[in-house]
Amino acid sequence: MKKIKILFHTQPNIDSFNAQDLNGREIASRLNSDIFEVYFIDVLGTDIDSKLQKDNIKILKVNSKNQFIKKIQIFKYKLLYKYDISF
Repeated sequence: MKKIKILFHTQPNIDSFNAQDLNGREIASRLNSDIFEVYFIDVLGTDIDSKLQKDNIKILKVNSKNQFIKKIQIFKYKLLYKYDISF
């Protein structure tokens, strides 16, 4: 069976305490790894939450400090993969 790909528009970093980031990390960590493949786009570059250290969770890094380049990289990641769900 093909896995369902989900792109989370929340930060995977432990330093981010926004409610949507906390909820997104919690939901992603509880998804069944046999059914779901989860993607996060990391723009902060700090430590990733340990709950997200699973085989079915992929962290896509954005490494530029230039805002324009950063937006291009994010856009590229959004187009590079075909996601079934954007959360």
